Amino acid sequence: AEAVWKYMTPLERTIATLSELEIETPSLNDAAINISYEEVAQRLKMCDDMLAQYPDDPLTPQITACQKYYLAILLAGDDNSPVFDWQTHTLMPQVQQIIELYIAEYPDAVSTPTLQQFMALAAASNFKKSADIDTFIEQHILEQN
Repeated sequence: AEAVWKYMTPLERTIATLSELEIETPSLNDAAINISYEEVAQRLKMCDDMLAQYPDDPLTPQITACQKYYLAILLAGDDNSPVFDWQTHTLMPQVQQIIELYIAEYPDAVSTPTLQQFMALAAASNFKKSADIDTFIEQHILEQN
């Protein structure tokens, strides 16, 4: 990207930066989360910032897909890295903490309402995995655009 950097829009540069992060340190590897939940939240924030700053850009669908990708990692995990404990089916404390911190630090972020809804559903089930949580993730995060 460096060769064409000066020809890129600010949004394209931010997307290129995020893409470079994914190439250098992929979020997922072998059906497992490969980075910290803090890093997932940072990458989600990059997407939220792009969506807030460029809501009507032709690249918005790509950014939205990226945002949903990071939300899916944060709220659902992956096959070998679930966010709900294998045995207790309870939301992992570090995931709960990262989500609560994101909501507190970024109350106006694009993803915050989704995170708040997720946390409300989790709290209603005493932070245990439930059919309502699965339905929410399926409908709001994993849905096809």
